[in-house]
Amino acid sequence: MAILRKKLFALLAILAVAFSFIPSQSKALTYSEIAAAQTGKVLGDSTTNNLPIGYMDGFQQSLGIVSGWAADTDIPNTSLTVNFYVDGVQSSGTLAGTVTANDPSDDVNKVLLITGQHRFHWTIPSTYHDGKNHSLYIYGVDPRDSSVNTLLTNTPMNFSFINSSPIAYFDGILNGQAVGWAYDADTPSQPVTLQYYVDGTDSAHLAGQTPTTVDREDVNPGIQRPAGELHGFSFALPSSLANGTPLTQGSHSLYIFALDTSGDHSKDIQITYSPKQYNVSTLGDGSITASVNGSPLTIKTSGWVAGAVTSLNYRGTEYINSYDHGREMQSAAFFGNGECYNPTEGGSRDDGTSPSSSSVLKSFSASGNTITSTNQMAFWLAPGETSPNCAGGNGTATNTTKVSDYILNKQIIIGAQNLPNVIQFTSAFTLPRSNSSAQFTPVIYTPLTFSDFWKFNIKTKTTAQTAASQGSTETGDVPILTTPDHNSAIAVYSPKLPDSLGLGYFMGNFPTSVTPTNDVGCYFRENNLTATTYTYNCYVVVGTFSEVTQSLQSLVNYFSPDTSNLSKPNGNFDNINNGAVGGWAMDADTPTQPVTVQIYIDGTDSNHLAGQTTTTVDREDVNTVLKRPAGELHGFAWAIPAKYQDGQSHSVYIYAVDTGNSAASTLLNGSPMNFKLGSPTTVAPTPTSTPTPTSTPIAIPSPSPTPVINNPAPSAPSLIMPANLSTYPNGTLLVDSSGTIYLISGGVKIPFTSMQAFTGLGYSLRNVVFGDASGYNMAQSYIISSPSQAHPWGSWLLYGRTIYYSTQAGMIPVTSWDIFVNNGGQSNFVVKANKADATVIQSNSLPFLQLNDNRIYK
Repeated sequence: MAILRKKLFALLAILAVAFSFIPSQSKALTYSEIAAAQTGKVLGDSTTNNLPIGYMDGFQQSLGIVSGWAADTDIPNTSLTVNFYVDGVQSSGTLAGTVTANDPSDDVNKVLLITGQHRFHWTIPSTYHDGKNHSLYIYGVDPRDSSVNTLLTNTPMNFSFINSSPIAYFDGILNGQAVGWAYDADTPSQPVTLQYYVDGTDSAHLAGQTPTTVDREDVNPGIQRPAGELHGFSFALPSSLANGTPLTQGSHSLYIFALDTSGDHSKDIQITYSPKQYNVSTLGDGSITASVNGSPLTIKTSGWVAGAVTSLNYRGTEYINSYDHGREMQSAAFFGNGECYNPTEGGSRDDGTSPSSSSVLKSFSASGNTITSTNQMAFWLAPGETSPNCAGGNGTATNTTKVSDYILNKQIIIGAQNLPNVIQFTSAFTLPRSNSSAQFTPVIYTPLTFSDFWKFNIKTKTTAQTAASQGSTETGDVPILTTPDHNSAIAVYSPKLPDSLGLGYFMGNFPTSVTPTNDVGCYFRENNLTATTYTYNCYVVVGTFSEVTQSLQSLVNYFSPDTSNLSKPNGNFDNINNGAVGGWAMDADTPTQPVTVQIYIDGTDSNHLAGQTTTTVDREDVNTVLKRPAGELHGFAWAIPAKYQDGQSHSVYIYAVDTGNSAASTLLNGSPMNFKLGSPTTVAPTPTSTPTPTSTPIAIPSPSPTPVINNPAPSAPSLIMPANLSTYPNGTLLVDSSGTIYLISGGVKIPFTSMQAFTGLGYSLRNVVFGDASGYNMAQSYIISSPSQAHPWGSWLLYGRTIYYSTQAGMIPVTSWDIFVNNGGQSNFVVKANKADATVIQSNSLPFLQLNDNRIYK
């Protein structure tokens, strides 16, 4: 309201200047009365033609943006044309631009008592960024008579632009790319050239240059540029200098400079946050490690085989042969002619044991527990080579090039399906043209020490030993290779196998004279293929023979559950607290999946279905009792609609829907439960003078004393409050022992008064922490009571693709993740902006957030 009042006062001052005579009367004058006193004409009088009026009330020197308003009181709902003349009035100056005054103008409308949109903004062309003095005349064009124009109040305006340096930021390094943005206010629509150097800033260290060619939707609003302008940059981290000198492996410094668009090199700048450090290594050399049953499991890839897996080491055992370009954990494809038309990830047969691959690695990343890569596969056989493994026996390669146009996108993740010793091996093959048939093969070549061959039957979930065969043999059972002592084993599994032929897995032995090997893999057949992408998951399971077998049983239970004896979902209706029902539910057949919960009131037929929700609340107490991993979401909370809060007695029934059969459901323990709620108190959407909430704050439903499960289990623990903490970060959602949820901001606690306000403003119970709020003073005269109100000051808000920080003065845009974190931002604090926030963002966006910005509430 303070901001609005300031704008109204400014407009009233404008009108006071615009009209020299305002009759003294006992009541407030309307604009029509003022106009009549001035001209003898009445607002809206169709017999006369009043001149347009307007005002130039803004000039952003750094951006060259002029703003103001123009309106014609004869046709108050019409947006006027506004003309801009430079260095003279309209009869002698240069017409430099024309816009329509159609930006929102609520402040103007309230003073003039009109409707419509009447504000404008216009950017002075770069032609006039020449260091010379200029004058600007702005005219509002009469919509009834375009020959009649009005020179707007506060013009002409004198201006001059001294050539300024670009503004540019080096955001960071992402997936092997240097990313950031640059902008030159002197020529705002033109690209800025970036030059980058390695380990020095003289010409000898130049590595390359690039223009800004990336659409940065997050940047354009902050620099007030139109959507679609290209101010971002992204380029691959250099592995050599511009003169061709390769960089040594190890750490290097990357410097980036933004060049002035006018060619004035005295205005060139080293961009903010430059330099940054990065490591140079062969593309494709990578490693990820995860702890599996107390021991590290490490997967390594190598650039010499275009990013294929050359090592899988667990408990000191190496699972990969990796002798040449064909014996890795990798993917290949066949198109009806065996090896004679066989794109392969690792490279070609004649690459031998060389340190480079014929396959072309396009991109690569190894981070955390995940490896991703994009590979243009080479053909296994070079043009003209022969092989006994072609269709029909010995044959000659049918490919005419060494590198194919088939693209492989690969992803490897350690710890799939909550099983730490299961590796998700995803292969996505993009075909450039249609094919009548194809076979796609994720394959693993192991050392010969994995000499015992076993099969796992999916239906019976039992194992049986089988004889090793020379070459690969197909089967419909899951293959397992193990060492004779059964301390190390490896298996592959896919939910898509066996196929319609009852086949799809293979394993075999290759007793060659040089480094003999065994193999195991998945085999996916396709017919009548189109030019599109075909994606397959082949899960790799490692560990002892017993561990591998147990994990295979878990995978089969998850992807192919036995529906002949499904158990019912289970759960508990805990309580009704502050107008919300709470409890938990889980389906033991699919324990990681959310359960749909249906709520019936005053009956259990379809006419009494009041609503439904899903289990989206983290119930640590339930997970402990059910022996489920921390973080699984088995709790639910649902607000009882206002029509049932009528002071009458009602009964509520809660059912959990079976995840495998939506037609089957289970009435939860604790149902039905009776309740009587009075009419909810209506809380004004604006703050009141009352220092405390006017309605009961919401609370998280408390856990049931003893969750009811299929097998008896110990009682769930009571909620244990952590040790008192003196402070929490701004943006923390904190619930204390009373059950009230507060937002911590600026050293005070702001209470929520309803579940509708909490969820409607985008907050999640998953982000609520338990703690002691007694050390915080209650926010005076402010509560969070409506989902339509603006978020409190101190909130981090996502609007479009930009994060803003909300303050009393307006919204502060955030330009990079580093600045966000530096100022106390956390990803779980960010919520989506609503319409009320958007209004503030559009009308009052402040300068960018800086490092250690003192505008952040403490």
